Amino acid sequence: MANVDIRLGYKDSAWFTANATLVLKVGQMVYLQQTGTYKIGDGTTQLSALSFLGAGSYVPYTGATSDVNLGEFGIQLGNLEFDNTPTNIPTTAGSVVWNDTDGTLDLKLKGGNVTLQIGQEQVSRVVNKTATNITLLESNYQAVRVTGAQGQRLKVDLALATNDLLSAETIGLVTETIANNQEGFITTSGLVRNINTTGSLQSETWADGDILYLSPTTAGNITKVKPTAPNHIVIIGYVVYAHVNQGTIFVKVDNGYELNELHNVLINGVANNDVLTYDSATSLWKNKQSNYLQIVSKDITDSAALTGTTAITLMKSILIPANTYATGDVVKILNRAIRNTATGTAINYFYINTTNSLTGATLVGSQSTAASYYAMERSLYIKSTTVSETINNTTSPSGSEVGSVVNGNLNLNIDWSVNQYIIAAFQNAAVGNSTVMSSLIIQKF
Repeated sequence: MANVDIRLGYKDSAWFTANATLVLKVGQMVYLQQTGTYKIGDGTTQLSALSFLGAGSYVPYTGATSDVNLGEFGIQLGNLEFDNTPTNIPTTAGSVVWNDTDGTLDLKLKGGNVTLQIGQEQVSRVVNKTATNITLLESNYQAVRVTGAQGQRLKVDLALATNDLLSAETIGLVTETIANNQEGFITTSGLVRNINTTGSLQSETWADGDILYLSPTTAGNITKVKPTAPNHIVIIGYVVYAHVNQGTIFVKVDNGYELNELHNVLINGVANNDVLTYDSATSLWKNKQSNYLQIVSKDITDSAALTGTTAITLMKSILIPANTYATGDVVKILNRAIRNTATGTAINYFYINTTNSLTGATLVGSQSTAASYYAMERSLYIKSTTVSETINNTTSPSGSEVGSVVNGNLNLNIDWSVNQYIIAAFQNAAVGNSTVMSSLIIQKF
């Protein structure tokens, strides 16, 4: 028989004897079952004349129906190709199989509970050392932070976004259940799968694409509600698939920074009214005390015209929230008003009150003159929690504090720890007057 096709595989010695004159095609191989050796055809030489190769070795072949066990020996090869549509999916630790959904290989990690998508995620084996000695649960996918090391593993506790100590070392999410003082895997980057990502565990409603943050209220929890200062903003990841039991989160921890953690900022102690300034000699931003800091509240929109009355009338007001000012601060109040006539004496007033009204208000200053244009300023020096010093608040013809009062200073009892309204009012000289207040400005020094 010359140059014929045969079914490749293992043949017994009787077959080799019966087919001694067979000529194999170039590259065709046939194995002798008893020894595992094989012959390779060259297209001209008869089977009996070909030499056996590979003495004492066995080579797996296409169509195997069971696992090939090489014992403790390895495989050396130029490349390795995995079946892209595997049907026998391994479940034991150390096994590898192609994952066509994610387009990569799945590696079963120690314990068999965690599957690593090679090249698409990162995990770390850690020790559960929670301060409350709890079990970290895969179903709760808690956020954890590094607290040190034990047994050549990082040790972790629950993270919380209330301060730097509890949040700065946030590393990832629990990806398998880890008993107290035992080892297990957390995901530091990549997908955590098959969990409840509807938000119901957090009493929220989550949707695909939501950004998830470290919770400032419950240790280990994550939330879609962005924390606000003084709580810390730590992004944990994103909702990839919102589902009650097949949900997926992509983990990518991004810890926010304190101002003094930036590489070009040097903070040396802090105090009220510090500002950040640039030092060109060191190329650093540094904090320093400012004696000239101004915080301005203003209303420069023309008021409605005041006419038809000679009663003292509230024209403008600005709310000063509680604790905006403190002992040592200086508060300056300025305004302008325009009257349609210079006839008769009209009066410009400043008041302070805990309500936005003139009832029960404390008079701060007044300007009484026959003019068309009025501009007044008064300063309050906050001496203590209950004493604010100004010049005498009796009526004066000038709006300026300089040289306009001869009756000395006046201490007013103003509690800046509660909301206070600074009020500008006006009193026309006659009912036919028409007055517009154009501005009320408050400065803090």
